Amino acid sequence: MPCHALSTELLTASVQIHRNHLFVTGANFWALHAFYGDLYDALDGWYDRFAERALADGERSQFQPFSLMVDVPRGNCVDSTCGTLSNVKDMAEGIYEDEDPSSKAMIDELVEFLDKMCWQLESLGAK
Repeated sequence: MPCHALSTELLTASVQIHRNHLFVTGANFWALHAFYGDLYDALDGWYDRFAERALADGERSQFQPFSLMVDVPRGNCVDSTCGTLSNVKDMAEGIYEDEDPSSKAMIDELVEFLDKMCWQLESLGAK
C-alpha cells in the first residue's frame, strides 16, 4: 500500500509551502504569510496521519528522504503553492483505487482539503 509515498509527498509539500511562507512579498504579504503558515502546519498533520497509516498497515519499508532542494519563488507564490497542492492531489488520486476503505476515506478527506486550500488561496486575489 503506497501510503508511505503519499506521506513523503505531503512532507515535501509542507517544506515547499513553509519556504513560500518565509519568502512571500508584495501587497498581500500579511494574508499570504498567515495562510501559508496555517497550510504548512496542516500539511504536517496530514503527513503524520498518512505515515502512521502506512505503518499500521504493515508498510515497514524505509521512508524515502525528500529533497530539501525545492524551488523558492519570491512574490505571492500562489501559482507555486497551488501547483504543489495539485501534485499531492494527483498522487492521492493515483493511489486511491489500490487502497483499503479506511485509507480511501482519508484520501477523500485530503483531496477535499487540498481543493479548499487552493480555492481559498486563489480567492485572496493575489494573482
